[in-house]
Parts: sequence; structure tokens; C-alpha cells
Amino acid sequence: MKADTPVKYDLVHAIEVDGATITSVTIRRPKGKDLVKIGDHLATIAKTEDAPDAAAFSAMIAIAAHMTGIDIKAAEELDSEDLQVIIGKALEPLGERQGDGKAKTGGA
Repeated sequence: MKADTPVKYDLVHAIEVDGATITSVTIRRPKGKDLVKIGDHLATIAKTEDAPDAAAFSAMIAIAAHMTGIDIKAAEELDSEDLQVIIGKALEPLGERQGDGKAKTGGA
């Protein structure tokens, strides 16, 4: 994702919400206020990384809803495949490094 550029994601599995079909979502790049809002959810996911539990999946749904702007009830309808991709894209910027954009491998 480029800075401040939302990403459109076409759902692999469309969802039905209140009689309307949703086929895509727009994922925002997280800002500081988003990190405050989703921070506890990230901690929940991190604690259960090896064996996700219901709390981890609830946290993923809450993050997806927040970062796409869809209602929590709509996020609960997301297929697990789509949910995982949305979470990955939403949190991808958190893994970006400062500097020249080149990975540091420690080699000469």
C-alpha cells in the first residue's frame, strides 16, 4: 500500500448483508488513532498465534470491520479466506521499515 492510499479488495466469497450483496471492501492504511483502537485486538491475536482461539478470531473480525469501515455484523459474515487477506493487507504497513526501503540482511 502506498502512503494514505486505500486498497480495494475484491472478496473471493461475496457476503449478503441486509439484502445487499457486498463483493469488495476498501482497506485503509492504519493511522495512529487506528492503532490505539485496534491495539488490544493485535495483542489478543499475538498471544494466540500458535493456536488461535475464539478471542483471536473475534479480534480479527473487529480489526477487519474497523479498517474497512464495514459494520461488525458484516465483518462476521466474511469468509475465513477473505478475512485473513483483509487482516494481512490492513496490517501490512506495520511491518514496513524506516529508511531506504531496502531489506537489511546483515550481509556484506
